[in-house]
Amino acid sequence: THQETERTAELLASLAGNNSKVENVLLSADTKATIEACKKFGAIIEIDNSTVMVKDSIKIDTKVPEINTENSGTTIRIAIGIASLFSEKILFCAQKMRVLEQKSIFCAKFNCEITFVSNKS
Repeated sequence: THQETERTAELLASLAGNNSKVENVLLSADTKATIEACKKFGAIIEIDNSTVMVKDSIKIDTKVPEINTENSGTTIRIAIGIASLFSEKILFCAQKMRVLEQKSIFCAKFNCEITFVSNKS
């Protein structure tokens, strides 16, 4: 879908850096989760209306706190691949058990861990 393409473009732009720009972005909850994941990977990102500008790329030597991909399966799939570039284990959190079950196979292959986060108090 269009939103999945946007999130993929944001993650790829975060790898490229150098003022990469993604225009006409719908700033949905999934898109915001993607942008936050990129920032936690060390990318410097600015948002101006519907344009996402990556000022500086993901830093492979960044100490990454846990990354919450919310309900975005696209974000967690691509972010786990990016996490494989890092030397330290990265903790991923998601809010849909279905997302976690589908992605747990990736974590066996790549150096990461996934945890389910409940919205219930």
